[in-house]
Amino acid sequence: MATPTAFFEGQFVPLEQANINIMTHAFNYGTAVFEGVRGNWNADQGELYLFKIRDHVRRIRQSAKIMRMGLKYSDDEICDILAARVRGIVAEPLDTIKSRSGAVHGHSGTAVSVMIDAMPTVA
Repeated sequence: MATPTAFFEGQFVPLEQANINIMTHAFNYGTAVFEGVRGNWNADQGELYLFKIRDHVRRIRQSAKIMRMGLKYSDDEICDILAARVRGIVAEPLDTIKSRSGAVHGHSGTAVSVMIDAMPTVA
């Protein structure tokens, strides 16, 4: 099995390195937003389909806007990062995949980090 990774601080890193500091504003005050994306494996086509990915990305952007967070990635870039993250773990047929996207305020309350992870699940 491949090493679990996440998109964190602008790059893909091993999951155990995708950490926030305990003084991060989001950790202490709940100033984070997140969205889950589900994907389904089509065995006949040998392809994984992410469910309404653009709707999910629009919602995370809307949530970030409400929290006054500016995301440095466009919707297309976030979709591409999600797809790349999922592609990185689809090495064998599976039933479903769950991916989480998030944005958090940093130490100062103004810096915003975007994080994306994904994990296979068996229905």
